[in-house]
Amino acid sequence: MFDHAALIICGIGLFFAGLYLLTSSLRKMSGRGFRHPGQGILWGVAAGTLTQSMTAVLFMLIGLVRTGALSIDAVYPLVAGANIGSSVLVLATAFNLDLAMMLLVGVSGVLMSREKASAARFAAIAFGIGVLFLGLHQIKSGAVPLLALEPVRALLSKTQDFPVAAFAFGLALRLVVHSSVAIVILAATLASAQALTLAQAVAVVAGVVAGSGLSLWMLSAGHRGRARQVVGLGMLGNLSGAGAMLILSWIPWGDSSVALSILAALGGRIEFQVAMALCLAYVPGLALVPARRHLVRLAARWWPQTAAEGESEPRFIRDDALSDPETAIDLAMMEQRDVMRFFSRFMERARVGRPAEDVEQVFDMRLQQLNDFIESLASCELPGDAYERVASLVGSQRRIEAAGATVRDLAAQVGSCGARLSSITELVVESTDTMLLTFESVLENSDEYDLQLLRAITGDRSAALQRIRESFLARESADLDNQSRLQLLTLTNLCERLFWLMRPMIDSPLCLGGWGGPATEAAQ
Repeated sequence: MFDHAALIICGIGLFFAGLYLLTSSLRKMSGRGFRHPGQGILWGVAAGTLTQSMTAVLFMLIGLVRTGALSIDAVYPLVAGANIGSSVLVLATAFNLDLAMMLLVGVSGVLMSREKASAARFAAIAFGIGVLFLGLHQIKSGAVPLLALEPVRALLSKTQDFPVAAFAFGLALRLVVHSSVAIVILAATLASAQALTLAQAVAVVAGVVAGSGLSLWMLSAGHRGRARQVVGLGMLGNLSGAGAMLILSWIPWGDSSVALSILAALGGRIEFQVAMALCLAYVPGLALVPARRHLVRLAARWWPQTAAEGESEPRFIRDDALSDPETAIDLAMMEQRDVMRFFSRFMERARVGRPAEDVEQVFDMRLQQLNDFIESLASCELPGDAYERVASLVGSQRRIEAAGATVRDLAAQVGSCGARLSSITELVVESTDTMLLTFESVLENSDEYDLQLLRAITGDRSAALQRIRESFLARESADLDNQSRLQLLTLTNLCERLFWLMRPMIDSPLCLGGWGGPATEAAQ
């Protein structure tokens, strides 16, 4: 018993490690590739087939949605496809995939260690899939002996005259075992041994599908907002399939029911029919894909987004703007200006000594969505004079990313400095905040006076910061330990780097009113 528990615990650890690796690797490649529902279904089938776990797929999708790499509208086709894909293993139980996954982990691990390998990114995805699958294998290895215990078989046989009891048993077992595949394979095996009728096995399958949805809901109890919406959409697909399967099992058709007649028409051994029952249970969820926008609105009403998620919504860019690249370029620049307002919010948190994790999360999501939009814009068919403007957008985006990372590190460094450095941290915060607020004023209105002031503020600060360091160290040398000296050096270096990064943006179209505006012409 303890051996089986150890296998399950090991599998859970491997599962979440593989899930983290897979999510972080796919996040870098996802972009806006799932906008078409057909593509989403196919990618979902692939993800479900590879992971054989809706839990893995749902939590991966939560990670992508949280970072802004995937929109809620694109989630449901992926979920519907993943449900179909996750049932493939039941149909392929004659094949042993464990050896293939071990080879996948080994080969991809070697490729990942070679930093110059051209396939390193895909190797990272393959490695995550391999580790995740091995984790699932460990979970199943610990769970299958539990399913094969004689009391379990005896209890299943007693449900012969009570299909609802078989449904409840399948649901409860799924909540305990967390492996739909193992339970359905057991049901197929018992049906083949005539310990269960096909009707009972179908009821168990319906219970497993419903239990899968409820299990996802229970595992995500700590999530809110969009994460809860993703899980809600997944649960909806499962419950609709389980409900449809139960209804079809109760509707008479000749000497049997509609569900059993469909399975009988498919032919094959009873194990195949039980496996096909799992596949058919996911068809209703797939049929709801055309109504996905209504489902998303319903999910948003039941589980409204958090305040931070509301702030993470883009203010200007949107997918349909890509049909008019000229307008999309202007909208992207307006979005960049709006994103840069987060810089002063980081420093405001540093001023009052509050953590900035929520600001970081919103900033990262806005930046990710803006990156995806600009990448999609660059791949559009553009008029000849628009390429230079897109190149300018890309350059501004790289500078915004670098400046954002620096102001974030600066705010964190201010928070880590102790009371001994309070006078210097106050000076850094005030000077940085003044520069950022002046920058925001220029972004709002490219006034020539503010532009000149900003150019003066962001001039070479190396000598000034060096004098400040020397003066402070001379005055406080007796009270400063080595750690405080290092913090002082890091603080002033980050401040200098931020001013240096902001300086080139002053004379860019970002601050000069766009391309061909009065401020731009005056600067030229």
